[in-house]
Amino acid sequence: MQSVFNPFLKQFNVSPLAAVVDIETHAVNNPNAVICSIGCVVINMFTGEHIGSFYDRCNILDQLDYRKADQETLNWWKEQKAQFPKAYAEANDHNLPRQVLPLVLNDLNNFLKRSFNFTTPAIVGNGPEFDNTIIEHAMRQFGIKPVWHFGNNQSLRTIVWLGRALLGVDPKNQPFEGEKHHALDDARHEARCLHVVVKAFADRLAPDLIMDMPFDQLKQLYLDAGLPFPEKDEFARVDLVHQYLGNLKAVPV
Repeated sequence: MQSVFNPFLKQFNVSPLAAVVDIETHAVNNPNAVICSIGCVVINMFTGEHIGSFYDRCNILDQLDYRKADQETLNWWKEQKAQFPKAYAEANDHNLPRQVLPLVLNDLNNFLKRSFNFTTPAIVGNGPEFDNTIIEHAMRQFGIKPVWHFGNNQSLRTIVWLGRALLGVDPKNQPFEGEKHHALDDARHEARCLHVVVKAFADRLAPDLIMDMPFDQLKQLYLDAGLPFPEKDEFARVDLVHQYLGNLKAVPV
């Protein structure tokens, strides 16, 4: 469906790509939380295509001098250990290879630069108070400038809320692949949630948008999708739209 929305993407300079980030921490309601690990997945939010992923563990002990942990979160992690042993180890085991936090943050910045071809990325986190805020706080603590503009901070919780309220779509019902509370596995799942909602909106909006397009733009949609354009007159627009949408859904992405 991406090509249907290309005029809007160009008009507002919006990329179809989104970077979905997830972090594991030793505090919840504190922008100065100790960061245990960072996962990030870049996808095309229209097609679900996986563009790239980033994951690294952070040195926890070094952070105790300048970032905060709370006992409630540490107790919560102990409760997860039996059910999610890999995720627990990734976030808490000091014996696993870990990098100092500023190095991880610089690596994340560089990953985003490459993934978005040095344009400003959109960063999707779980709520405006958590992933994005904590990462930005840590970056500024070390004098690192985030590669994204603050206006491109997006909330997955808001996206899920709109999907449920306006479309009756609950992306959280998807099967979880991997292990919960592992930053990269969580980021992958959240990226799929984003795609499910965007695709649902696109599927609802696209027919009306196409129906109102000039005939030459409709023909270009066929060509952009790699579909053969049937030689019909404009009076057959309804047939053309239905054929386009039917064929597009059969095209692998």
